[in-house]
Amino acid sequence: MGKGTTASGFASTAMGQWATASGDASAAMGYASQAKGRNSLAASGGVTEGTAENSLAAGWGAHAKLAGSVALGSFATADTPAGETAFLAGGQTEPAWKSTHNAVAVGNRTPYSYTYTDLNGNPVTETVPAASRQITGVAGGTHGTDAVNIAQLKRGLSFRAFDSNGALLGALDMESAAAAPAFRAGEGLKLTVDGQTLVLELDGAGGSWNLDTKPGAQPPAAVNPNDTVTFTSGDNIAITRDDKNVTIATKADANFNSVTANAFTAGGASITDNGLVIENGPSVTRAGIDAGNKKIANVAKGEVSQTSADAINGSQLWGVSSSVAGRFGGGSTVNSDGSISAPAYTIRGGTYHNVGDALSAADTEFTNIYNNFGSVYEQMGELRSDVKNVGALSSALSGLKPIQYDPVRPSQIMARFGNYRDTWALALGVAHYVREDFMVHAGVSITHHGESMANAGLTWKIGKKEDKDAIPARYRKGPIGSVYVMQKENAELAGPGGLDGARDGGDEGFAGSGNCGTEGFAGSPTGRTESAHGGTGTPAARLGEGPVGGESIRNHMKGADWICLPVRAFSFVL
Repeated sequence: MGKGTTASGFASTAMGQWATASGDASAAMGYASQAKGRNSLAASGGVTEGTAENSLAAGWGAHAKLAGSVALGSFATADTPAGETAFLAGGQTEPAWKSTHNAVAVGNRTPYSYTYTDLNGNPVTETVPAASRQITGVAGGTHGTDAVNIAQLKRGLSFRAFDSNGALLGALDMESAAAAPAFRAGEGLKLTVDGQTLVLELDGAGGSWNLDTKPGAQPPAAVNPNDTVTFTSGDNIAITRDDKNVTIATKADANFNSVTANAFTAGGASITDNGLVIENGPSVTRAGIDAGNKKIANVAKGEVSQTSADAINGSQLWGVSSSVAGRFGGGSTVNSDGSISAPAYTIRGGTYHNVGDALSAADTEFTNIYNNFGSVYEQMGELRSDVKNVGALSSALSGLKPIQYDPVRPSQIMARFGNYRDTWALALGVAHYVREDFMVHAGVSITHHGESMANAGLTWKIGKKEDKDAIPARYRKGPIGSVYVMQKENAELAGPGGLDGARDGGDEGFAGSGNCGTEGFAGSPTGRTESAHGGTGTPAARLGEGPVGGESIRNHMKGADWICLPVRAFSFVL
């Protein structure tokens, strides 16, 4: 998690910018931390090398270079291998005198260089200086491999001198001494060192010497030949004699309030200037803390703040992981090792297992939707324009109305303006009557923007055949045609052979030889009579044999094509 973070090892974890966890089951936590060793932990800029499996490096520039080593603190380097023999070990090979595990370091003995990645992703090579730290708050050790503190060491080096009667001659109190104890030979004595043995002897034959213990405590005492000098062991000091050699040494079970030494060994643990190493267990060295593949239990919750340097426990890590998993959603859960399972986000049918891919897919969909909205907006604008155009074009076309049929002028030209919401259109149309009951028509309209619309069609008049057959044949072309036929017939009636002509009246009118001829109305089934009109203009008094009556006229009219009345003004044609 973080910019440039890489977790390439199997089951590895990397948190913090440019943190790298390349070792299997390794963890790198904090900026530029590098966990290269298998099952190693690098924190706060520390580095565990590839050969340093099961190691720990905590602190900027801290390096754990050996398997199972621990580098604690900035620039601490754990590079002391197992098998190192402790100072003053002599021939001892037990774990108290010879290390069984690689070191725990809180500093480093020699400078070295290493490379990390800075905040901008650039490689930076840094030289780590030599460094050392005090281990403070160390309780007094109990067993042979326990650490000895300064209080124990000082008490162990302190001793008292007594005379032959048991009277105290003096004491060496290292607990209050400002410097290391010093041994010097008095007069007549010779002090030599044989390896790790301090040898005090008379200087020459028969000489005397002064015995002095602590300068300033009491004046030196002369030891003459045949005098006896008694050395009494004090706390943690054992005095032994081998013939003429007196050996003053620290007791094997010494108990010191404070101790200063190059190395201490107790059981399976050893303390050196490089740190504390516990056999088959944790180690705290200059290179850092190595938990020895052991669980650190009962860790109190550390403060979580911007400036906190406290360690956190499992419940706090679980809380962080749970919070992150909750924010991720998508079914993310906290695994038993504290890692977070991958989420599953479904977007438009696709499944994505990380936030970046899901956001990228969502961004793509939003972009597509935005683009589609733009297209829809454009299409709506085009649709509004089309609606206006269609409204204006339709308004103009719908106004093309043909007028009544005229056989003399069967063709018509029509024009009409139409408007809809500030859009104008002009329509032109033509209609042609092929006959009175069948018309062909067409029209086209165009807006002032140039859009157009057109139509064309055929129109028939329809009706019942029996209704048409009941009309005289000469009138069956239609009402307008019938008017023209009647006009023609009336014109023919008004000309030569009209009311006074040969048709139905002859050239001589009622006196002629037609249906209303000289014989008048007499004797004819059609209404003639023998009582002639006589040419006088007087109507006959009778139709047939008797007087002309309305009923007899109606009877004679039944079935007749026409009837002539004795009035020379008009005729009825039925």
